[in-house]
Amino acid sequence: MGDEKVILAAATGYSVSQILVFINSLDHTGFDGELVLIIYRKQLEEYRKHLKHIQHYTINYQFSSMGKLHYRNDYVGLLKHKLARRCATLFFQFVAKIPMQGWKEIALNYASYPHVGRFFEYQKAIRLRPNAQKILLSDIRDVIFQAPPLDGIVHGLYVGMEKQKVRLKDEAYNADWIKDAYGVEVLEQMGMQQISCSGVSYGDRESMLAYIQLMISEFCNIPYKIMSNRIYDQAMHNKLIFDGRIPNIQFCQPNDSNIITLGLFSQEEISLLDGKIVNKDQSVIPIVHQYDRHKFLLKILNP
Repeated sequence: MGDEKVILAAATGYSVSQILVFINSLDHTGFDGELVLIIYRKQLEEYRKHLKHIQHYTINYQFSSMGKLHYRNDYVGLLKHKLARRCATLFFQFVAKIPMQGWKEIALNYASYPHVGRFFEYQKAIRLRPNAQKILLSDIRDVIFQAPPLDGIVHGLYVGMEKQKVRLKDEAYNADWIKDAYGVEVLEQMGMQQISCSGVSYGDRESMLAYIQLMISEFCNIPYKIMSNRIYDQAMHNKLIFDGRIPNIQFCQPNDSNIITLGLFSQEEISLLDGKIVNKDQSVIPIVHQYDRHKFLLKILNP
C-alpha cells in the first residue's frame, strides 16, 4: 500500500480485438499493478466477457461520455436524433462561455474529442486513487509492452520523444496541429523543436497531476470552438515543453530509454534482439508505441 502502480488508458469506442495486444502483452510482462480502462458504459459487458484471462494485474473500468458528439456509431438514447445532438452542442457552447474554468472543463470533457477528454478522466482516476504513486498514461490501440513498465521510476515526468532528427516543422501533422491551435508565428518559433508524443508518459503522482493540470489549463486557454472540433492534445503537450512549463521533465529518447515511438522510423533503424526491440545498449525497451506502423513487427511482437 502507498506505492501502487497504475496505468490509465482510454479505450472508448474500441472493440476488445483492437486492444488485445496491449492487454496481453502487459500481462506477459508480469506487471502486478492496476490497469484502468476508460470506456463507454455499453462496452462493459464485452470487455468483462473477453478479458477474464488476465493473471498478473487488475483491470478496473471508468465510465465516460467523452467524444460522443463526434462518433455516430456511439450515439445512444436522445443523441440518435439530430435535433437532440444540435441542442447538446449549443448547450456546451453556452456552458463554455461561462467565465469560470470549471464550466469550460465540463464542456470540453463532454464535447471534445477523446484525445482531449481523456485528460479530465486521467485526473479523476488519479484523485480516486490516493495510494497510486507510479502512474503511466498510455495510448492503447498501438502500444505493446516488452517488459514491466513503471519499475524503478524516480521523481519526475517522463515523456516519449520521437525520432531525433525530425523537427516539428518537418512533420506535417504536428506542424498543422501547432499552426491551427497557436498560429503560424508560434509554429515558426517552435519549428526546430524535437517532437514529443503525448500518447505515452509516466511519472510519480505529484509530477503527473501537475502535468495533467497544465494540459487542462492549456485546453481552456484555447477558444472552445477549436478545442471541441479538432484533436489538439499533441499541440498543447509540445507547447508546454517549448515554454519550459513542465516541472521535473525527463525526455525519453528513442533507442536510449524506456519508451520508443516508432512512427517516423524506417525498418532499418529499428534494432531487434531475440524478437524484441532494444536500445543502443541492447536493453529491452519496456514500452513500444506505434509499432503497428511497421507490418514486419506485427508478426514479431504480437503476443
